[in-house]
Amino acid sequence: MLHRLYVVPLATQQAKANFTLILRRSEMDKSVSGIYQLEARTRLARPVFGDATRAGFPSPAEDILKKNPAALRTEIKEKFSSLYKWLDKQARKWLRKHLPPRKNHSFDWAGLDDSLAPAVAKSAERIKSAEILRRVTLYAIGQDTDSYDYLRKHADKLPKTAKVLTQFLETRVEYTKRKIKTAALDIKERGLIPTRAALIKEAKISRDMLRAPDVQALIESETYYLSKGRAHLLAA
Repeated sequence: MLHRLYVVPLATQQAKANFTLILRRSEMDKSVSGIYQLEARTRLARPVFGDATRAGFPSPAEDILKKNPAALRTEIKEKFSSLYKWLDKQARKWLRKHLPPRKNHSFDWAGLDDSLAPAVAKSAERIKSAEILRRVTLYAIGQDTDSYDYLRKHADKLPKTAKVLTQFLETRVEYTKRKIKTAALDIKERGLIPTRAALIKEAKISRDMLRAPDVQALIESETYYLSKGRAHLLAA
């Protein structure tokens, strides 16, 4: 059952005319003070909606929406919080009808994948060819391409990039073997005595990696060829 209706006069500053906003009595006490605060904030003493709008006078809410056509719902809610809260409570259907449509938050993962895959490949090659040895890891590539969070959290949405990563990422053993080959070349160029200990020291191999079969085999192989090459030079 509807309560008795009351009329609250509201005067516009521009037209200096009186308009009315109809309220239920139960809403009278809790709404009137809020309305006048709202009118003071928007600097417009016009009805928020209702008969005045139908009579040809734009409401403050409609003024805001027309002057901010590209604004998002969240922006309107934050910038005009008092008006938004009042409308959400007193005229929710009107508010939902007149608010801008919700923004589509879909992300172009395919586009990102197409651009990120070659960037990851170039980054891996860049890390491998750097003067200072560095292991090719997800973190290293992510930092180099400024895409670490994408690579770490959303690899399942980036199939091309994920495939490139599997081709370039190094395990500890692979990185250690690359260090051994680099160290062997350096020993040869500097004319150092090619001993096993010298190669291990030059390559800075950790103790746990020394126990890896592939690492042990490569150390023996590189030491043998370095020794053989040095013997030929000395014989010549």
